Amino acid sequence: MKTVITTAIVTALLLTSCQKADFIHSHFADSSCNNEKCACEEGFAGDYCDIALTPTTVILTSVEINSIPTFNNGESWDEYIGSPDVSFVLSHMHEVLYESQQTYQDVQPDDCLKFRNVEIPLTDVLGEYRIRLIDEDPGSKAFEIIEDLYFKPYTKEDGLPKTILIKEDGTEATLHLRYRF
Repeated sequence: MKTVITTAIVTALLLTSCQKADFIHSHFADSSCNNEKCACEEGFAGDYCDIALTPTTVILTSVEINSIPTFNNGESWDEYIGSPDVSFVLSHMHEVLYESQQTYQDVQPDDCLKFRNVEIPLTDVLGEYRIRLIDEDPGSKAFEIIEDLYFKPYTKEDGLPKTILIKEDGTEATLHLRYRF
């Protein structure tokens, strides 16, 4: 009887450890596991790298404006040339965090505008931020709002994407991100 019980326990332990090893390798392939110890990739923790961490900061590294509306409420953007001169402002809860120093002149609707190396830390990772696209008129302090694009830099459901795509009324933007934990 002792032999049967001992054999059953040993078999159960072997099956459990095999299942655990299969679990580690089949579900968390981005982490390296040896001897049931895992070296988790950044953003994950736990014995099996199965716990997604919430970042402390999301860094907006660059902004690409992929398209803008052709017209401003049926009218051309600028009185004489007709095409907008585009820059952007990033804000959070009515606080301006960043104003682009670069302005693209005479932008066509499908031009790709690349604002690189902006490196803006977003510390309220679960909060909502706004990118306001602006048509600046040279020689004037006046400007027109092309579009307000709202985004959240992190949601548990989306994980840790390297980019976020935002689409709003004919405007499309791609945000490039990096994370700190």
